[in-house]
Amino acid sequence: MRRTFKRETSRRCGISKIVWFKMGGMDPTQTGLQAKALASTRRILAVIKLEVSGGKEALTEQDRDLMNGYDAEQLAEDLRLFAEWHEALGTDPEAALVEMRSRILRNSSD
Repeated sequence: MRRTFKRETSRRCGISKIVWFKMGGMDPTQTGLQAKALASTRRILAVIKLEVSGGKEALTEQDRDLMNGYDAEQLAEDLRLFAEWHEALGTDPEAALVEMRSRILRNSSD
């Protein structure tokens, strides 16, 4: 798959950075896609919290709202979108999931 890049300037610090994305794939600069990827990530985090804690007591009210009516089909779609998002950014989605799980485990043991 052909890759290209787009130069962006961070509004926060004014530093120019190069953002890689796959041609014909997800464009991470679109705010609608950013919102979808963020919502998917939030639901994946809630699933990891449930797995780590073994129960809903670890979830916040917002997590519980996100998980209302959530099923395996939605989780599969969230994981697909999460992977597509990370691949568009040039990062490893599996490494990101491992890091998220590690952080939750560390926080739950504190």
